[in-house]
Amino acid sequence: MHRRTVHGILCRFVERGIEGKDSIMQTGRPARLALAQRKDLAKQLLRGPPHNSSGLWTTKEVRQLIQKKYGVTYGPTHTWELLTVGGFSLQKPRNRNYRAASPEEQARFKKRLPGWRAIIARKGL
Repeated sequence: MHRRTVHGILCRFVERGIEGKDSIMQTGRPARLALAQRKDLAKQLLRGPPHNSSGLWTTKEVRQLIQKKYGVTYGPTHTWELLTVGGFSLQKPRNRNYRAASPEEQARFKKRLPGWRAIIARKGL
């Protein structure tokens, strides 16, 4: 162990006896949103944003919702952490590449691959 760690253990032992060998668990700063408020927020997020039909929220929109409904201001990073703890994940709709091959072009390419007919025969296609 590091010398400083051992010194800390010895100081706690002198102050509290044998029970001092373990450090005291710190509770940390209390959450700004109560458990009931976080559950309510999760229900609201599952309903989807009222102004778009995609059902996807941005972090900015979630921050604005929390500010408006609960009067609590969070930064972008902490909002994302709050969503992650709540079981939400990043969803980003992606556009299809405009240069992507059409299904017909993909089929022609696959037919030109060496051994493609053997692969198709094995799979029963």
